[in-house]
Amino acid sequence: MVRVGRGRRLMGGHTAARNVAWCTAATMVMSMAVSTFPTPLYPQYERLLGIDAFGVTCLFAAFAGGAVGGLELLRRFGLRLRPRTLVAASGATAAVAATVLALDAGLVPFALARALSGAGAGSASAVATAWLHTTVESLPAPARHRWRTSAPALSMLGLALGPVLAGVLVGGAGLSRTTAYALLAGAVTVATAGVVLTGRDQSGRPRPAAPVPRGPRGPRGPRGPRPVIALAPRVRAALAFATTGVFGALTPTMLAAVTDHPSTALLGACAFLPFAAAAAGGLLPARPAGTAAVVMGTGLVGLGAATSWQSAGLFLACCLAAGVGSGLLFKGALGEALGAAGTRLTDRRTDRQVVGAVVMRWAYTGLAVPVLGLGLATTRLPVTTALTVFAVLLCAALAVSCAPAAMRGLHPLPGEKET
Repeated sequence: MVRVGRGRRLMGGHTAARNVAWCTAATMVMSMAVSTFPTPLYPQYERLLGIDAFGVTCLFAAFAGGAVGGLELLRRFGLRLRPRTLVAASGATAAVAATVLALDAGLVPFALARALSGAGAGSASAVATAWLHTTVESLPAPARHRWRTSAPALSMLGLALGPVLAGVLVGGAGLSRTTAYALLAGAVTVATAGVVLTGRDQSGRPRPAAPVPRGPRGPRGPRGPRPVIALAPRVRAALAFATTGVFGALTPTMLAAVTDHPSTALLGACAFLPFAAAAAGGLLPARPAGTAAVVMGTGLVGLGAATSWQSAGLFLACCLAAGVGSGLLFKGALGEALGAAGTRLTDRRTDRQVVGAVVMRWAYTGLAVPVLGLGLATTRLPVTTALTVFAVLLCAALAVSCAPAAMRGLHPLPGEKET
């Protein structure tokens, strides 16, 4: 009887952990989807708001700036709050952003909504990834391994979902932007409510809140080592997101150079493809950093040729290559950083949350700065020339960031290892 009761408790704990993991993943995916939902709608916004391609990249930079700001707030105050509270707050921020976008009230509210969506997506991608690693500790080893290896791909999956939803709802079903954003806000709210209702710590029981020190309390004991993250994985995360940023901000501009008058549905499909490929790349077995860099760099260089030759087939193939390479590269960078936190440090949840926030802050900085430069270049140079120069510079940075791993003889990246 004792064994039966213990088995039932274990099964109940596994079910609770799975529920938490699924609701956390849904919140993370939908929060990321809010950030890329406007991508196929940018031609409409250019006409509505009176902006050009550089204006679009500036709005995209507002999204990335919001993400960096959200991650900075997470770094400063996140350790005082429960992970469930942080994930729910990220989802609520994304829902508010979608609601503001539904108002369709002009340039300033749109920029504010982009910053809010960045804050929600950035904090969700960092804390949800870290919490998933902790939540699934009670699951059997195969399930735990699947969740941990697929966690980095959830960010890319959400980024891929946004454009295709916009293409289907606005381009396919003919809904207005207001209705489409309202539906998106509702979906994010439902996912966030699931986190609030099911969120527990890894033991399956509510964790009492720890008191927050309000002042000096006498001498403290020795603290454990702080997270130490090498520069190379941070740079690789930034370069991986810089590649996805090209498609998130400039897909309409690139596609206009390949085909005349692309529809909203086609824009959504073409924006979906690289993000979906990146999500798939994050699910593939780990590869050396150099291999991921070669795949991603080949896709980027090919984009310039595709726009020059106006070849839709080559354009789609390059989208796939760049997406898969960026997914592999980001998975390796995040896995390497989280793996170091799991083996060197003591408080796993704290360490992973801090490390995840640092890596994602670098990633979103890479999302904003290079793409902003590319958007400015497209106003002064032909799209083909601007893309080629951008690809060459990014490939040079990839070579430098992958050199330490090659010199150490690091072949499989730790993204697949248990931490």
